[in-house]
Amino acid sequence: MARIFITGATGWIGRHLVPKLLERDVQLFALVRNGPGDLPLGVTPIQGDLSEPGLGLSDADRRTLDVRRLDHVFHLAALYDMVATEADLTAVNVEGTRRLLELLDGFQGVLHHASSIAVAGDFDGRFGEDDLDRRQRFPSPYHRTKHASEKLVRESGL
Repeated sequence: MARIFITGATGWIGRHLVPKLLERDVQLFALVRNGPGDLPLGVTPIQGDLSEPGLGLSDADRRTLDVRRLDHVFHLAALYDMVATEADLTAVNVEGTRRLLELLDGFQGVLHHASSIAVAGDFDGRFGEDDLDRRQRFPSPYHRTKHASEKLVRESGL
């Protein structure tokens, strides 16, 4: 049985991915801010918040999750709001990713990070997996924070 942790389980991608994961032999944990909300049966809610140190997990939830025993982590959570303040976007998209990566100390599984075309910024041309830094500019704080988040994940080695 695979052990999976997911952020953004109730977001647009998560709402489609979670049912597919539950079709498999998995133990699925989902980071939630305000209770289980719309999580389907079979998902264990882990109360926390990307904007908090250690994702705000209780000691009990940290033990339940046990990152050393996870097989996969899906990081889907992000603030997608083109008019949000740079501070709010940074808190979720950059610092939230940084905090997740810190929590994953000792994790030996596979990290699946939902990227965005926003990482390409204003780059004009074909932009592939090896093109994260092409001296592109970023037309909005959203673009900058998604690029910074992607860079953190790539530099983490996970």
